Amino acid sequence: MIHQLRIHEIFAAWRAFMGDQAWIAVKRQTTAQHGDLVGAIEDRTLRRTDYSPAMWGEIGESGVAPPDP
Repeated sequence: MIHQLRIHEIFAAWRAFMGDQAWIAVKRQTTAQHGDLVGAIEDRTLRRTDYSPAMWGEIGESGVAPPDP
């Protein structure tokens, strides 16, 4: 799950995805057939706040999500 990854792992995974030759070929073919589907691709890493809802699988028997590390 992505929320368990460290920030450098997230950035490395994003770079790997954007550099994947299969993804590049599909994007090129799709753009040729249908034009640009998006104006630009942005990566934004969102961080949880104190008032963020619990994420899937984080609520234990107490019914309360554990604090962030």
